[in-house]
Amino acid sequence: MPNRLKTIAIVNGTGRQAASVIRAVAAVGYAVRAHVHSLKGLVAEELADLPNVRLFEGPLLNNQVLIDTVFEGAQIAFINTNPLGGDEIKIGKALANAAKKRNIQHFIYSSMPDHSIHNPRWPALPQWACKFTVENYIRQLGLPATFVYAGIYNNNFTSLPYPLFCMDFKDDGTLEWRAPFHPDTKLPWLDAEHDVGPAVLQIFKDGPGKWNGHRYVTASFSSTTTLDPGSHGVGLIITIFDGIKVVSNMSKELGSNSWICSRIALAFEMLTPLQVCQAFEKALDRPCKYVFSKRIEIKVPIPNGYREQLAGIEILFGEYNAPYFPGPDFEYDTRRKGSNDTITGKSSTEASRKTKAGKLTDEARSLWPPYRSIYEYAKEAFVIEEEANGKTWMIDKSVST
Repeated sequence: MPNRLKTIAIVNGTGRQAASVIRAVAAVGYAVRAHVHSLKGLVAEELADLPNVRLFEGPLLNNQVLIDTVFEGAQIAFINTNPLGGDEIKIGKALANAAKKRNIQHFIYSSMPDHSIHNPRWPALPQWACKFTVENYIRQLGLPATFVYAGIYNNNFTSLPYPLFCMDFKDDGTLEWRAPFHPDTKLPWLDAEHDVGPAVLQIFKDGPGKWNGHRYVTASFSSTTTLDPGSHGVGLIITIFDGIKVVSNMSKELGSNSWICSRIALAFEMLTPLQVCQAFEKALDRPCKYVFSKRIEIKVPIPNGYREQLAGIEILFGEYNAPYFPGPDFEYDTRRKGSNDTITGKSSTEASRKTKAGKLTDEARSLWPPYRSIYEYAKEAFVIEEEANGKTWMIDKSVST
C-alpha cells in the first residue's frame, strides 16, 4: 500500500514523542489521525497546519467514542500515553483493545521498565511501571507490536527551576546540574523532538517482523498459570528476572498461543552525567559542573503523582545505582572506563551472564543515523528553548535572568 494511502493513529499528539512522529510521517505522505488533549497552543496549531493531519480533541479516559474515532480507517498506530491524561493502565488497555478490533497491522507502543520485577530492592517507578503493565497486556492480546523504550530526553534540560533536569545558572555565569544519577554511570540519551519521529518512521517501514531474529521478548499464555492480575495481567507466564522471558532464535520452540514482539531502545548516546556537563560546557562556552545528590530539590509546584516518581528515582538511581534499562535484552556497560561507580542491585541471574551484547545505541543509530547529539542539542536547540522561556543569558553571559 503506498504511503499516501496509509493512515496512522496517534495519541497525546502534542507530546514530544508523538509530535515528532507526526511531523516525520506527514512529511512523507502518511495520513494522520491524532488525538490531542487540547487544540490550543503552539504545537497543536503547528500540527493542525500539516498536510494530511486531522486532530481530535478530548480526554481519552472512559471515552470510547474518541478512541474509536482516532483508530477509524487506520492501519498502524503509535501510542505514548501521558500520566496527566488519567489512569494510564485503563487508557492503554482501551487503546490496545481498539487496535485489536480494528486489526491494526503494526502497533508501536512507547513503554518503560518496571524495575521491581528485576530486583526486589528496586522500587517500581509509578509513571514507568504502568506502561510495562500495558505492554504485557498488548502481548496478551497478540497484537503485532513493537515496544520502544525512550532514553532520557535531551530536551528535559532547562534553566527553569524544575526538578531533576534544571541546568542552574549561577551568579558567576557558570552552570550546575544537580541530580541523583551517579557521576560516572552511563545513561541513555536521545533528542525526542529531532530523533523519535524519523526512528519510528523507519520502524513502520520495516514492519513488526523486522527485529524478530535480533532482540525480542515473548509471552505465552495458559488457562492454568497466572500472575497477579493487579500487576501484570491475567494468564501471563513470565520466567526470567521474575518478569520477562527473553528468547533469541528460538521461535520453533514457541507454541501457537505465543506472540513475538520486538523491544527497541531509542537511545542514541550513552553518556555519564559528567560527560553531559562537558558537552554543555563546550557548546555554551561556559563552565558546567555536575553535583551528585541523592535528594531531588523541588522548588516549584509539580503535577499530582510526580512527587512519588521523583522519590522512586532517588532510591532507584541515587541509592542503588540501578541500570536505566534493566534486563538481559538491554544489556550494556553502564560504567565509564576507570570509574568506581558500580551497579549495586544486580540480580544473581544478571550477574552470571557471560554473553556480551552490542552497544545499546546500535539499534537506534541503525534506524536514524543522523541523530542530534547532546552537544548539538545544547548548542542549537537549548539556546532557542531558553529564549522562548524568556531567558537572556545568551546575551549577558554573566548571569541568567
